[in-house]
This record gives sequence, structure tokens and C-alpha cells, in this order.
Amino acid sequence: MFAALVSAVVSAHAVEEPYEAYLRVANQVAEGDRLYFSKPIEALQQYLRAQQTLRTLRANHPTWNAKVVDGKLKYLSERVPPMMQQLGIPGTAVTPQGAPAAVPTVPTVGVAQLNRRIEALRNEKLELQHELAKIETEYTEKLREALKVRPRELEPGELAKAETANSKLREQMVYLESHYQKLDSEYKKVQAEMTRLEKDLATTKKENNELRAQVDGKKLKELAEENARLRRQAAQRDDLVKSLQEQIQKLERLLLNAP
Repeated sequence: MFAALVSAVVSAHAVEEPYEAYLRVANQVAEGDRLYFSKPIEALQQYLRAQQTLRTLRANHPTWNAKVVDGKLKYLSERVPPMMQQLGIPGTAVTPQGAPAAVPTVPTVGVAQLNRRIEALRNEKLELQHELAKIETEYTEKLREALKVRPRELEPGELAKAETANSKLREQMVYLESHYQKLDSEYKKVQAEMTRLEKDLATTKKENNELRAQVDGKKLKELAEENARLRRQAAQRDDLVKSLQEQIQKLERLLLNAP
């Protein structure tokens, strides 16, 4: 059904102007970016539709804004494969009409779920900091107690126990520090991805506004040309009416002068 839908869309827009096709692509990419976290399947469908339209546009109009079209195709080629891998889609078959095959339904990853993950990372980070501070305090207190006792008064067995306990505490601190660094790195990656998506969305909106301005400018030019053509036709009709009136006046004079 998805392949038939894309094929029908491509056929319906086969005769549209290049700027209209690209304007539709910009809207599809913007919609895909908006749905990227909340509805990834729908976002992927929007990206695939935009990708197919761009390929058709490049094939039918290879010289029309080639740099812009290639840039958008590159963006989609970098966006689509990771999404398919993340959604567990092994590959996208291509029909004879060049439309992607149907995309299976898989669980979506919502913005709320991502925010919960970020909040969980923050809480876990705070818990790790608290645990590190607690272990460090405990280690310091035990070290102080050990230093209060002179070595000759400390039994060998108790000294070995203290060293073993300190060694375990140090291992726990190293492990917790490593885990904390890993969570902090994951948190920064998520934040960077969200920042990049916001930047891409702003760029797409800017391109959309520029294209709308181009479309409005072309429509105004067409209206001006049509208005001028109608004015010329009206002037021609006025000249024709004036000529007919002069001929009628001549005929009336001839009739009046006739014997």
C-alpha cells in the first residue's frame, strides 16, 4: 500500500513545476524532522517520499538548482539508513515504479520517552555523585582511624583487613567514576542530537519561506503579464469600435446626400 501511494503521488505530480516539487519536498522533510522522535515510522515515510520526488526532479530537470537538490538528497541519504537500522528494517525494496516498499510497523520512540531517559540519566548522575562522596568520606574516615594507631600497636590481621577494604573501596570508586563518565557521554550525545535537529528544522523553515517568496513573485509576474495582455485586447477592441463608428457616420452622410 505504501508503494502504491508513493507511485500515485509521483504520477500525480509528474507535470508540476520544479519549484513546486521542491517546495513539497521541503514540507515533507520538515514534517519528517517534526515526527522524528514522536512517530519515527511516519517520519521515515515522509523522508522516503521526499527522496523519491528529489530523484524524479533531478532526472526531469537536471540543471534546476542542482546544488540545492544534491544537498537535500545528501541530507536524506544520511538520515534514512540509520533510521531504518534503528527501527529494525533490514532493507527497503524498490518497485518497478521506483517507489519504496511498505514499511513494517514497529514501536515508536516518543519525545516524552527521550525526556524521561534524559531525566533518568540526570538522576543517576546525581546518585553516582552522592555515592562517590559517601565512599570517599568513608575511605577518609577509615584512613584517619588507621593513622591514629601506630603501626607497632596494629595487629597484622587487622592491617591486612584494612588494606583489603581500602582496595575494594578504590575499585568501587574507579568503577563508579567510569560508569558516571559513560552516562555523561550518553547524555551529551542526546543533547547534541536534539540541538542538531532544531538547527535542521530552522534551516528547512528558512528554505520553505524563501521558496514561498519565489512562488509568490512568479505568480505576481504572471498576473502582471496577463493584465497587460487584457489591456492590449481592450485597446484593440476600442480601436475596432471607433473604426466601425466612423464607417457608420460615412454611410449616414451618403444616405443623407443621396437624391
